[in-house]
Amino acid sequence: MLDNKDHQSSTVESIHKLNSYHYANIINLLRFLVIFLVIFLGGLASFLGYLVFKQNRSDLVYFATLDGTHVGIRKENPTNNSRESFEVENFAMRFIQDGFAHSENNYQENIERALTVMNNASRVTFKKLFSDDSLFQVYKESNGVTTVTVKRIVTDTASYPYKAEVYFQTDLKFLTGQGKIKTHSYHQGIALEIGSTARCSKNPYGLMITDLTFINHEEK
Repeated sequence: MLDNKDHQSSTVESIHKLNSYHYANIINLLRFLVIFLVIFLGGLASFLGYLVFKQNRSDLVYFATLDGTHVGIRKENPTNNSRESFEVENFAMRFIQDGFAHSENNYQENIERALTVMNNASRVTFKKLFSDDSLFQVYKESNGVTTVTVKRIVTDTASYPYKAEVYFQTDLKFLTGQGKIKTHSYHQGIALEIGSTARCSKNPYGLMITDLTFINHEEK
């Protein structure tokens, strides 16, 4: 028979072995969890990277030229100078001609064409000028016609939205009751903020007026 001392030593040894077994299991479990987390995070990072790559690819636009195919990145709201100043200048001048130069025969057509290149807020401001039929009545009853002469135009395409200030003169000519031609001349100024939009047959410039402000202007 084992004496009491040997029995205690055997018991302690058994407890050590049991603890070592549990520790080994815990270490193996932790090692498994670490490996699982590494694989999971790696897979998640790869999936997110794929989504980003796919989104970036969807924003690519390809241009075929004689020199080869080139890639351009589409931007919904461009903030760089992606337009030449003459484009904004010609667009603004076209708007002034449509909005302020008309007669009985093309009054409605010109106004509608001007409204096509404006957002809702700027349309409200613009329509206040023609809220009544007084001008059209002059056209109709007195064979009137309004012409526009652009005096000066200043554009800014370095920032976005683009900006243009147009100073112009309108000359309203009509027949008096005595059959004489009478002319009323007005000097006007308009400040425009202009954004990009899709090109179409009605808006070949691909520009849209997003803000319109009338400027007090007197010819010096």
